[in-house]
Amino acid sequence: MKRKKRPLRSRESGRKQELLSRISEKALIPEDIAAGSSCITVTGQNELVIENYKGILEYNPEKLVILTKQCRVEICGKRLEILYYAREEMKIKGKIECIAYKK
Repeated sequence: MKRKKRPLRSRESGRKQELLSRISEKALIPEDIAAGSSCITVTGQNELVIENYKGILEYNPEKLVILTKQCRVEICGKRLEILYYAREEMKIKGKIECIAYKK
């Protein structure tokens, strides 16, 4: 009986994930950070810092949509304001009411 081969892309993805896992383990770095995932730190209901984002898709005082490598992050609230943004980090203040992750 013949065994089905996994598609090449699937095998490459598996190898890449395995390599990232081994590297992060040896370097004592969390695997999600080694893979380039975004990190969101929320302080209370008034402050949010997002690291490793790709861009800003929408920005107004009630809604902020940020593109990350994995998804879109929607931040809803009142008087939302970007205090600063740099290539890899952004700080938002205002009354944060909801954070949603959308594909």
